[in-house]
Amino acid sequence: VDCAMEALYAVKTDGTLWMWGNNNQGQLGNGATADKSSPIQVGTLTNWLQIMPTKESTYAIKTDGPLWTWGADNQGQLADGSTINRSSPAQVGSLTDWGDGEYSIENNFRIADGDDWGLVIKTDGKLWAWGYNNYGMLGQGNTIDRSSPVQVGTDTWLTVAGGQSHALGINSDGELFSWGGGSMGKLGHGNTTNLSTPTQVGSATNWTNIGVARNFSAAINSAGELWTMGQGNSGQLGLGTTSNISTI
Repeated sequence: VDCAMEALYAVKTDGTLWMWGNNNQGQLGNGATADKSSPIQVGTLTNWLQIMPTKESTYAIKTDGPLWTWGADNQGQLADGSTINRSSPAQVGSLTDWGDGEYSIENNFRIADGDDWGLVIKTDGKLWAWGYNNYGMLGQGNTIDRSSPVQVGTDTWLTVAGGQSHALGINSDGELFSWGGGSMGKLGHGNTTNLSTPTQVGSATNWTNIGVARNFSAAINSAGELWTMGQGNSGQLGLGTTSNISTI
């Protein structure tokens, strides 16, 4: 079970998907836009594997590998080549290499979410992105929105995390990368500059896990050390201060 903004979901042991809560853009996937205060089943399929609801859209990978999306599509975040909202799940293309048990469960954030954009690591370790791109968070070297998936660089990725306007990723060499909006120093490069391509943070090669929020980021290395960067006004960086930190 998990939640995103005001919508929640659960995958039962029989593989069925259930959702409830806010449904203003059809993100509950029941063919309607009325809110639901009790769980409702999404279709009749019984092979849902990993779900990532965002603010107003939902991404999902099934056990046989295809990617499905539904909900708001105003920025192309449903990855179907259009900007038309959809209140029922639909498969993105015909590819079936978006995920499997190893990639979707053992490694967190194989699907990452932003407010109006998405990131998915395929089974070959390549990273793909789509949707809103005003800060360069799709990693294409530009700020052009994409309504269909585009590959992010050529690296092989272990894990990725997407926030409202930025992303972090760890590649197969254990290196940490960040890109997108750099406000508050959340990209960890010692400044607040936006970056439209993945850029390595420091030189360490022992990163194992990452997490992002609206304006700050966190990473854990193989020594078990936790590092944070970005906005610290409420003490969210855990460093005993309320200052912003722009380096890791």
